Amino acid sequence: MQGRWRRFGKIACLVETVDAYGEAIDYDLMTKTRWTLRDWECGTLDHRSLYRFVIGLGVDSALYKARSGCDEKTAMWLDGTAGCALLADLIDVVRESAVALGYKGTGKHPPRLDKYPRPWADGRMSIRYGRDAIPVSDFDSWYYGGE
Repeated sequence: MQGRWRRFGKIACLVETVDAYGEAIDYDLMTKTRWTLRDWECGTLDHRSLYRFVIGLGVDSALYKARSGCDEKTAMWLDGTAGCALLADLIDVVRESAVALGYKGTGKHPPRLDKYPRPWADGRMSIRYGRDAIPVSDFDSWYYGGE
């Protein structure tokens, strides 16, 4: 959410966001803080506090769901929290175990399976940096940038 905010004119962006997604922000305020947008309109809740609240909302918020258009289960899966990562790892282990048991006693090696897709990883799982280790004699020049 923070990428959508301009550096200058935070109040203007906040007003635009409240105009577009007021019901979702009001719901998040009521359920998480017991404030409402009416408190902001009458001046009890200041602009800065509401701005900080809105940019701090996570994927479980009504504002995120209204902006992205995805349901709660999809949003929680795209979050990439530890629970999602553990579930994806568990799926990989169960699949590999099932394939290994299927090949038991055949004398053949089981095929290598692809990992279960992790939407939050964005291809970071397959990135490799360099191809060999850096020799000790070249490490200082590599680490300190040629000094």
